[in-house]
Amino acid sequence: MSYQHFSYSPLTAGKHTVGLAGDFTSWEIIPLEEIGGIYTLSIDLPPGVYQYKFIVDGNWIPDKNNPHQVSDNFGGVNSLLIVEEEKEEVTWEDILAQLPNKAPEKFYQFFRSDVNNYELRFSWYPKLAETINLLTESWNIEFKRIGQNPLYEVFYCLFKQTGIFSFRIKIQYENKALYFGAEGFSEKEEDISPLKINLKDIPLFAIPDWVSRSIIYQIFPDRFYNGNKDNDPDFSEWYYADCKEPPPDGKTLSPEKEYYHLVSDWNDISGLKQSPWQKKGIPDFFSFYGGDIAGVRQKLEYLLDLGINVIYFNPLWQAKSNHKYDSADYHSIDPHFATTEEMMDFVKIAHQKGIRIILDVAFNHTGETFWAFRDCVEKGPQSPYWNWYDWKKWPLPKPLPPDFNPKEYYQCWWGIKDMPDLNYDLALPHPDENAVRDIRKARPNAPLVDYLISTVRWWLIDIGIDGFRLDVPDEVPFWFWELFR
Repeated sequence: MSYQHFSYSPLTAGKHTVGLAGDFTSWEIIPLEEIGGIYTLSIDLPPGVYQYKFIVDGNWIPDKNNPHQVSDNFGGVNSLLIVEEEKEEVTWEDILAQLPNKAPEKFYQFFRSDVNNYELRFSWYPKLAETINLLTESWNIEFKRIGQNPLYEVFYCLFKQTGIFSFRIKIQYENKALYFGAEGFSEKEEDISPLKINLKDIPLFAIPDWVSRSIIYQIFPDRFYNGNKDNDPDFSEWYYADCKEPPPDGKTLSPEKEYYHLVSDWNDISGLKQSPWQKKGIPDFFSFYGGDIAGVRQKLEYLLDLGINVIYFNPLWQAKSNHKYDSADYHSIDPHFATTEEMMDFVKIAHQKGIRIILDVAFNHTGETFWAFRDCVEKGPQSPYWNWYDWKKWPLPKPLPPDFNPKEYYQCWWGIKDMPDLNYDLALPHPDENAVRDIRKARPNAPLVDYLISTVRWWLIDIGIDGFRLDVPDEVPFWFWELFR
């Protein structure tokens, strides 16, 4: 393992929200810490080649101080990090020097599974703890290791308690010790008083019993099985009007062009490795195979033979892409998967066979084909849905130029024009709104929130599914998930 140091210097003065994401974080955004106007982060990585970007005030940008870059396959570039050999690891002395700049609350977190059962997690620097212990007046409990994320090793302990909980934590390393409590960290136990937590203030997070007993099978609907060729994509929807013709023979698609088409041979997967209409090394992003709910229904016995009891679907609502994360309408079933009635019948049959249904939902963004976004494109600030999105400039150019930069016009996920971000908090821009946990500290966009909750009820009550998998949940305000739950 080797510690890699990342830093970002803002181009303008003032407070900024800066994060880092890469394949070494599974593209989850990790915040950088601001020290003296410079935002920094250190991550322990094994030798290898990694791609990453900074996220500055919601904009995904490469590292200007790193000359190594590679295409991100969306018309931009990722920074390339090459870790060739191990460097000197962080020492105990390094940690002592860093701790005064660390916020103590970042090191611990409580979870509550029922009325009196709690879990305390503590994050610490890799390889710099032999034991970590929870200290109270009555207990001395050793933490157990869960695993390691890109920043820390994570430890936990379970306990039962009520009322006010007073505790300290001891980190033992070789012949050295650190104590953690109300004042932060100290090498002297007598300098640290206990942290006091009112346990009743910790929200209850109860997981349905059936989840822990489930064997889950994930299905990407278009690629599972084609059970009804009559509903195969014919690209008659309005949003395919200018993107269903291939380039001329011998030509490749320009970066801003799309060619949506149905692959006639289910077994032909050559395009998934190399598109015949793209430059070398680029797969076919725009192909469909015709998989549908009828195909899943026909294979239920096969799935049961595998021993599964939950099907987790990638998004099923209407959308332009084959992955369906770019929703055109949350309150719908894509017609090339099933009708509403067919989906409801499928869920009933699955339930009769003891199979529950989970749906993937993306509530960070819609698609650019989404009905509310289209209304905004047409009417601008006069649209009743204008503040459902973070607009910066209007109108959009017609037609969109090859060098169109959507981030100049509206906030969008990863800078991808097809996925405009939703605006949950009328008082804060994206992504600052995501960090707000308490709805009383937000200015909720009520019409948007009401609409989203209504779609949740539709899927649960009308369609009859059993639950959801939440896409990029850390990029949606926490208070919304409390309403959702």
